[in-house]
Amino acid sequence: MSGARLRSLLGETAWGVLLVTFDFNVGTLDILPDFLGWFLLAHAVKELAPELPQLPLLYPLAAALGAAAVPEALLQLLGEDLWAALPGYLSSAAALILAVIRIYFFFQLFTDLAGLAARLQPEGRRLDRAMRWQRNARTALDTLVSLPVIYPALSALGDHPAAVAALIVYVWGLLFWALWCLLSLRALVPGEEAPAAPDAP
Repeated sequence: MSGARLRSLLGETAWGVLLVTFDFNVGTLDILPDFLGWFLLAHAVKELAPELPQLPLLYPLAAALGAAAVPEALLQLLGEDLWAALPGYLSSAAALILAVIRIYFFFQLFTDLAGLAARLQPEGRRLDRAMRWQRNARTALDTLVSLPVIYPALSALGDHPAAVAALIVYVWGLLFWALWCLLSLRALVPGEEAPAAPDAP
């Protein structure tokens, strides 16, 4: 795979992570729709096969998460909540399944990309280690907030502004850490060699 193509796909991966992690709503419209991020990630992991042969195994997971996010975005645009419209047991089961898929997707994505970083980074650089630490921190947070027993504790945070601020800083820190890792990995990709100048007549 050419360096330009690899850099493009890693940039696409960074955009996908940003879109699925960060929400920016104007009224009922999400300016950064999750489904677009998942479809970008699905395309990126499929196209990265020449560099990371195991990564396309994540394609159906990203595609499924993107497909699930489409009706959620459409209903949100109409001011409706997809999960509230479903029966309680079905809503809980679907949310849990999607959370497990999401957690596994990001864990494996950053595991494979850390392997690519280990191949590309110069001696003494530890980007692969930073990516694994970021992966572990994200997995811990996503797992924690996916547990039903944590919901009462999260609701109670409203009475503790300092705890809310700390959680927001932690979540934003993870997002920027992930983007830094991806953009740093992109910067490690060798550039294209310039064509040799023709001999003077």
